[in-house]
Amino acid sequence: MLAGIVRQCAAQGSGMQITMLNRRESLRLAGRTALLLATSGSKNGAAARRGAPQIAMPPLDRPDGSVGRRITRTSFGMHLVGVTGWSQPGGARTPPVNFGCGSVRVWDTGATWRMLNPARNRYDWRTLDAEMAQWRKAYRDVLFCLGQAPDWATRPKSSRGTYSPHVPNDPAYGAEFVTELLNRYPQIKAVEIWNEPNFERYFDGTIEQLVAITKAQATAARAARRDIIVVSAAPQPFSDGGAYFGRYLTHLQRANAGSLIDALGCHTYVQPREPEIIGPLVERLRKLADDRGFHQPLWSTEFGWGEYRREEASAIERTHSMAEQQAIGYLLRGFAVSLGYGLERQYYYAADKDFSLIHLFADRPRLRIAAPGHALAVLADMLDGAILFRPFEEGGVLSQKFRDSAGRFGNIVWTRSGAPLMVRPPPGAHAYNCFGTMISVDSPIQLSGTPIYLRAPQV
Repeated sequence: MLAGIVRQCAAQGSGMQITMLNRRESLRLAGRTALLLATSGSKNGAAARRGAPQIAMPPLDRPDGSVGRRITRTSFGMHLVGVTGWSQPGGARTPPVNFGCGSVRVWDTGATWRMLNPARNRYDWRTLDAEMAQWRKAYRDVLFCLGQAPDWATRPKSSRGTYSPHVPNDPAYGAEFVTELLNRYPQIKAVEIWNEPNFERYFDGTIEQLVAITKAQATAARAARRDIIVVSAAPQPFSDGGAYFGRYLTHLQRANAGSLIDALGCHTYVQPREPEIIGPLVERLRKLADDRGFHQPLWSTEFGWGEYRREEASAIERTHSMAEQQAIGYLLRGFAVSLGYGLERQYYYAADKDFSLIHLFADRPRLRIAAPGHALAVLADMLDGAILFRPFEEGGVLSQKFRDSAGRFGNIVWTRSGAPLMVRPPPGAHAYNCFGTMISVDSPIQLSGTPIYLRAPQV
């Protein structure tokens, strides 16, 4: 399966061949896969001898009652901030790698409104031109996050470099920028109104002011490009249960601005908790939106696990990285759970930021893909064009059914429990580890927090 992804990415000119077509890297990954399989096998035997519970998995094509959702490459989104050296140690450039994702979000790259528009009617596109040239090699579309007004457009001024929480004196200033931006960059397929406006470090205005900005920028975007996707401002709702998200939508509706929005933005950080917590959060946001007459799809334009204060730690202590197997499990489960619960897109933050505890690159400069990055590419390839269903839990086993683009049924299976659990795949099923390597089904398989994939055989 991994070899197929390499060939596909190379054929698409996606940029992944920069690292994935390296023979030494291929051998290194093959060795890791062999070790993983050998370790799993020894654990399986030991667990079986201890009398660990053995659970028979249901047939792959048995419906679970949930409504499936179509997944595409652009359901998987990424932040790749350092393609021109921005925020990278020594200014080293991150290679344009997509990890199987179809879309990239422009945020934390040094290309904010305030940096690109230093004076009214004057633009400096050099940074964004260089970044676009790199992203174009790897991604099908680009989501640009607006906001962060330049000093000439606000009172007071900001001293935070590329960022400013201050409200523009006139919403028309932002509308002018949107028009110029979309006229210059046809590869921008979607614009997002503002980043985390519920935090004062990003937005210090009122919701009424945010609604005025939304209306002005959304109207300008639609005038510039009929096919543009307008994403609402994206609050971070985990800390307040979605209260700000709900108030924002209420004020948009009162201002008759709901029809200007094509997708509802949010961030789905749940750190330091496990990725399954994203599911109820998405349900909460969906209900808040539906109750206010907003039935547009939900886009999570950021999620991930980053550093936080030690006194808040529970699942993960303050550190610069997760253990590899935990990182793989959290990343894959985060995407699968999010999309299964109904997010239309989920963007991981970030492939090349030290903030992130899940490292997609193996070293500095970032020239080798780490194991979580390889595993994400396998998941994205497997689900491209698939119908994905909501996960469910039974007997300590979490299962998430899917039907792939060829019509074959499959099941993503993992456990959150620390107790050993053995599963017997259904008759005729093939089993694969997170790197797409086939696992023997001659004996029960021990589950862990790293998903395995059960799939119907190819016809």
